[in-house]
Amino acid sequence: MYAQELSHSDRIRILIRVNYGYYVVERILMRSFNETANAALRNEVSKNLGYLGGSSLKTKWLELLDNSKTGRLYSMAYPAKSQQ
Repeated sequence: MYAQELSHSDRIRILIRVNYGYYVVERILMRSFNETANAALRNEVSKNLGYLGGSSLKTKWLELLDNSKTGRLYSMAYPAKSQQ
């Protein structure tokens, strides 16, 4: 639900500029099981990274996107389930 809402709005442009926004998106990607919505959210973040220039926050975002594509965020959120 949150992933879909953010992927269809201009709010993501605001969220990517602050650490709290990073936290919010990270938690959504960790907890959401809707891969279509997650992909749309990742796409929106990717499209808006140009607003960050060459900051260290941009590097964090790029790592987050990579981790969420490979499923590593899920294993961080649910370590017991991913080890079974």
